[in-house]
Parts: sequence; structure tokens; C-alpha cells
Amino acid sequence: MIFSKQKLLIIVTFLSAYLIFSIQPMVAQKLTPLLGGAPAVWNSLLMLFQFLLFAGYFFVGAFIKDQKKLPAYIYVFLIVLSVPMLAVSFTTEAYVPDVNNPNFWVLYKGILLVGLPFFLLATTAPLVQILFYRSRAGKENSPYWLYSVSNFGSFLALITYPVLVQPHLGLENQILVWSLLFSVYAVLALYLFYTLYLKSNTPTRGRANITVSSPTVSYGTKGLWLLLAFCPASLIHGVTTIITNDISSFPLLWVIPLCLYLATYILAFSGKMNFLNGKRMRLLAVLFMLPLCIIPLWFNPIENIFFLIAHLSAFSVLSLLCHVCLYNNRPHATKLGSFYAWIAAGGVLAGIFNALISPYVFEKIYEYPLTLILSLFSIYLFTSLKDKAFFRYNRNDLIGIMAFVSIATVVMIEYPYDSYDLQKKQILAAILSLSILVFAFLRINRVVYTTLFACMALSGSGIALQSNIYLPDFKYMVTDIERPYISRSFFGISKVVHTPITPDVTEYLYYNGFILHSAERYVHSTNSMLTDTGTYHTPVIDNAKRLNKPVASLGLGSGSDLCLTQGKTKIEFYEISQNVIDIASNPDLLKSLSLCGENYDISLGDARLEILKKPDEYYGGIISTATSSSTVPFHLMTKEAFTIYLSKLAPGGALVFLAPASYFDYTPLFAAYSHEFKMPVYELEMSFGGDYKYQYFLFLKPPENNEVLGENLNWSLLQPSKNKSVLWTDDYYNIWAVIK
Repeated sequence: MIFSKQKLLIIVTFLSAYLIFSIQPMVAQKLTPLLGGAPAVWNSLLMLFQFLLFAGYFFVGAFIKDQKKLPAYIYVFLIVLSVPMLAVSFTTEAYVPDVNNPNFWVLYKGILLVGLPFFLLATTAPLVQILFYRSRAGKENSPYWLYSVSNFGSFLALITYPVLVQPHLGLENQILVWSLLFSVYAVLALYLFYTLYLKSNTPTRGRANITVSSPTVSYGTKGLWLLLAFCPASLIHGVTTIITNDISSFPLLWVIPLCLYLATYILAFSGKMNFLNGKRMRLLAVLFMLPLCIIPLWFNPIENIFFLIAHLSAFSVLSLLCHVCLYNNRPHATKLGSFYAWIAAGGVLAGIFNALISPYVFEKIYEYPLTLILSLFSIYLFTSLKDKAFFRYNRNDLIGIMAFVSIATVVMIEYPYDSYDLQKKQILAAILSLSILVFAFLRINRVVYTTLFACMALSGSGIALQSNIYLPDFKYMVTDIERPYISRSFFGISKVVHTPITPDVTEYLYYNGFILHSAERYVHSTNSMLTDTGTYHTPVIDNAKRLNKPVASLGLGSGSDLCLTQGKTKIEFYEISQNVIDIASNPDLLKSLSLCGENYDISLGDARLEILKKPDEYYGGIISTATSSSTVPFHLMTKEAFTIYLSKLAPGGALVFLAPASYFDYTPLFAAYSHEFKMPVYELEMSFGGDYKYQYFLFLKPPENNEVLGENLNWSLLQPSKNKSVLWTDDYYNIWAVIK
């Protein structure tokens, strides 16, 4: 019987962890489309999940400490209540997002969806370990191995979701299967809890052979737990923000850092990392931080796979080292609840810092390099304290510190954040990297190591890791560019760069993250705009004018489409970010809205939800340039989305859709749409500077007006495809089918 219960402990631990991490991408997939596909939705959800983990761990800590029956019966009641509540929460109708307070809207809706079941699942890992410790089977075994079982379940959930679950099951079916598994978990958890706790009067045992530290935990130790837990949790927010802003906001990419994060937990708490002594840990930190100073400064990070590998590698190694430090400083098993609560508290603080504070305090993603600095400091602090050598230094050490401070100062002065002199950047990066290697292999005292990495992170990675710094075309890497205007919000990073073309003409470039969204040219002498009528927008606008219908523009950008109308056709912009509207409306930053007439409207909100409010056949043309950095939010590309667009398009109208194509080829998807909607779809591929590729897709609603194709745009007619498996719907999409 003991073996059977121990087996059930493993099953419940594994199942709870699997359910915790499989529901996270499902909730993200449900809420992200309502906020324009913003990557920040995932950061807000990570913060919520960390808070619920903390609440669960805190409940277990308080509950076990008191060992009273009342909290136990409350726990049982919550488990019984959670199953019917789960069915109600996921059948709720579509939500109306609050774009003015998106963070708190995400938190509120996330709690409504999975708050109670997630909280109960979060209590499982620490509770099961304590029950195991108090059981007869726990006499001779430490319960910490169950933490690796829990993390393995979490890791498996994240691996199987993008590979097996998401490509083969729609969202509603995913939620149904998850709900059934949660019901199984609830039954097993109730049985174990009743037999091992409510019916058990076994007192807590103490066992000298598993005592790894004093049962009394000081506040200093708890602070160290908090710090070592905060750093990896903050790094996962930062690296996810970097990746999703620069590549895509698809949940497939979100789970990669989370998988690596959990893998480091599994390795650290497996107890098999004893070979990582202080010296090796410091050396690993050196080796994996160096590429972050070099790669983004010598190569284009958008197209360079080494850029992605460098980030993920440094993140993984630093997280592993922090988690190893946590494991090496674990308490006696009687303090399990407190230990896990402090770990979760570090995650909560990381979520608050990255999701609620940083986007409104920092104009760029500064929280990431700051956390890198803190992670390095924490690792060196812990290993040096273990070596009892942190405060030992001599005259040579002080000389080394002064040398590094001097190098960092020179680099920071001569290497300003908004300098676009690429050659100067490369030379300074090379000097800094070489000095780092020299001092690292000299193996100077820990104080110098710590100072070294602080200087490196500040003057190297603190610049290289800013996805806003690198402009996509080398022709803009000149010294006469004015300082860019950079602004950050929940919906991403916007940048405006003014580039003199001639003494009388200035080009205004608007970037959404890495992606050049729109460009306009301003003539100073005439206070007017130079309009390029050869773009693919112009025939669509002219066709709408012929139909005497307004034009819809999904994604405001700089508002340059207004200039193409020449005031003769009304254009209605749809924009989800108030920050973008403020930038486009500021004549000191961009000129189109102030100089090209007043025949326009701007609707604040998700384009798909807002355009739904218009009457059918209202528009003569629809132009979609809505992007989230280097991809289009997937909910704007589903069959239901195009059904809405085409219903709002008048007969004879045209819909043109832009999709950044650096990583994706959407041709199969739009070929399937051509067959689905029974209308011709044309494709046009373009690139800018060789680095940024775009695909344009043109729908012509019958009766077709082929003049929309233009004379020099080289549209290619797609052959309709009957392959329904590549169709995207609100419930199902397969990103693997469009990855290059």
C-alpha cells in the first residue's frame, strides 16, 4: 500500500505540473488576439502565473505550519468547487479588451479563466513533498527529487504543446482535454490528501541524514533565495521580450525560453550538478556572456541565427547557475513551504518589474541588461561567499578595478546609445571583449570579477541587447542622423528617425520594433510632403475613389497613406496603440497627418474588432499594414478575420495585406484563402536593404477591376489551393506550415 501511495504521489505531482504549464499557452492564445497580438500579453500572464504559484506555496507553508483541520477542509472545498467553475469560465463569451489599461485587463481576465484551478495546482508540488516526507517512505529519502519530477512534467507540457497539441487540436478541444485531465487530478489529489493528511496523525519527523542546513533560516538566507529566484525569472521576461519583439509573438516562440528555464530547474534540483564549483561557475558566466557583446554589433540580428542562439545560451547558463546556487542553499525539508514561497516571491517581483514597471519607465528594453548585471553579481556573490574570499583583495586587485572602470567609462562616453557609427562600435566592442578575456583568464580576485562583469554588461551587452539600436540598412549608419525618438508602451517599441536626404529634404522613418513600417519625405522649403504614387497603396486608394467609398487602413504607422488620397478620399485608420497615435499626430516627429489634410478618422482599438462595427460593403479599399514587430498578429490572418474584411468591402473593391516575411512564407495560406473565398488573390514579394522581406497579398472582390494591379508592381496570381489543412481559424492555426 505504501508503494501504491508513493506511486500516486509521483503521478499527481507530474500531472499537476503538466496541467500548470499546458494551460499557460492556451490562456495566452485566448487573450493575445484581443490585444492586437502584443507580446507583452505573455509577460503579464507570466506575472499572473508567478503570483498564483506564490499564493499556492504560501498557502501550503501556512497550512502545514499550523497543522489544523480547518485549512484542510477549506482546501478540499476549493478542489471540489474548481471543477464546475472551470467549465463556466471557459465558456464565457468573447471579452471586450481595455486598450487603455491592458496589463490589468490581462490579469483580471486571466484570474477569471484559470485563477482557482491554477492556484490549486500550484499547491501540489510543495504539499506532495511534505506529505512524502511525513510518510513512512520518506524516512530514508529526501523529498527534493519530487521537484525534478514536477519540473519534468512542466517541461514535457511545454515541449508537446507546440509540437503535438497545438498543430492537431483547436483551442476549444485543447481546453476540453485539459478540463478532463484536471478532473482526474482533482480526484487523485482528494484521495491522497484524505489518506495522507486528514486520516494521518503522524507527527513530523526529523532526520539527521537529510539535514542540509540549520532548521532556523535567517532573513539573509531568505533574501538570497529571493535574489537567486528573481534573476532567472526576470531574465525569462527579458529574453522573451527580445525574441517576440524581433521575430514573432506566436506562442510557439514564447514556450522556448520557458522550456529552457524549466530545464535548468530540472538539472539544478536533480542533485547532479556537484561538479560546478565556484571557479567553474564563474568561468561559464564569462564564456557565455561574451557573445552578447559581439554578435549584435557585427551582424544584423534580424537575419542572424547566432543572435538568437547567443541570447538563449546566456539566458540558460545564467539561469542554471542561479538555480544551482538555490539548490546548494536549500533548507531542511521541514522548511519546504517557506523555501518554495520565497522562490515564487522572486518570480512575482520579476513579473512586476518587467511587466508593470519597465515598459513605463524605460524607453528601451533596459530591464534585460540590468538583470544580466544582477544575475552575474548574484552568482559571484554566492560563489565567493562559499569560497570565503569575496572581500580579500590586494593592490593588484585595486589596479584591476581601476583599469576596468576606466575602460568602461571610455566605452560609455565614446559609445553612446544612439550613435550609428558602426565602425566605432565594432572597434570599441573588440577592445572591451579583449580586455574581458585577458582579465578573466588572469583569474583575478572575485571583487575584480564582479566589477568586470558589471562593466561588461553596462558598456557591452547593455548596448548590444537593445533591439532598437540596430537600424536595418547600413546606409542609415551615418553620423548626420538626428537622435532618434524612441517610445515604449504595452504594445511595443516605436522609433522615429530623421535622415537628411538633401539640404532641403528630410526622410522620416517610422519603425515598429525592428521593422520599418513607413517612410515619408518632407520638403522644408515648401512645407510639403513628397508623395510616391508608385506604391501598391495608390491603385487601391484610386479604386476606392472610383467607387466613391472610403478607405480603411489597418495600422496607422506614420499616417502616410493620407497623403496618397490627396484629400479626395476619406481614409479611416485603425490603431490599437495610443502611443502610435500620439507619435503620428506630433508634427515634430512625423508630418503626414498635419500636412496632408483632415479627411481622416482614427479608431483606437484592435482593428478586427473595430472594423466589425462598420456596415457591410462600406469600404472601397482596405489596406492592412498592422504588424507586431516582424510578424502579423495571427488573429488578423484567420479565415474569420478575412470573412469580416471582405464583408466590409464593396463589390469591385480591393483588399491588400502586408506580411513581413523574414521568417515566414504565407503563400500556402493565402492560396487556400483564394479557394475558400472564391476570388483571385495576387502576391508580390519585396525586400528593403536585403534584410527585410515582405509579402503583399491582394484580394479583388468581384466584379474585379484589374487596374488595381498597377502597371509596374509585378503581381503574381496565386493558384487556388484546396488544402484546407493550412487554413487558419480563430480556434486553430498551424505555424509549422508557414515557417521558412
